[in-house]
Amino acid sequence: MILSLMSFGDFHWLHNPLELKIENRIISHTRIYPDKGEKLYSNGKTCRVITGKGELLGSDCGEKFRRLYEVFSKGESRVLSLPLFGPVYSKFTALEVLGDTTPDLLTYSFEFVEDDSFSHDEIRESCEVKTGETLFDIAYREGVELNTLVRLNPQIKRPDELSKGERVRLC
Repeated sequence: MILSLMSFGDFHWLHNPLELKIENRIISHTRIYPDKGEKLYSNGKTCRVITGKGELLGSDCGEKFRRLYEVFSKGESRVLSLPLFGPVYSKFTALEVLGDTTPDLLTYSFEFVEDDSFSHDEIRESCEVKTGETLFDIAYREGVELNTLVRLNPQIKRPDELSKGERVRLC
């Protein structure tokens, strides 16, 4: 199985993180009644929290981290695509350098929190090719960079020759 690479908006990781944790929590509280004892109440689902650790390798690892930090600093909600999981609108909420760095290795941790102000129906993982469309047309229509579509769709050998009804992965 080939895992997709993690991405956040237009930022794409070159390697998936070393660790990835997706947490779902339900908030609950206990109420004590004098006659009946304790009763547990659920307040509902909270947003998912996605945390992990990764490494940036190579003589340009400091520059790679600066680019990641620029994305973090914007504070915007974007589509986060995760390996083995569907995309989720989220906010990049934490980024930290871990331990000592070397000229060729930088270890970092990250956190994303699901932004539930977006409808899950707004996230489209793929689209269907219409008659005469090219990958460029789809990139323009869907607001996705052409290079991203090429990377996400290795099965497409000729971006200028798509078949009507073919599925193109968007994130």
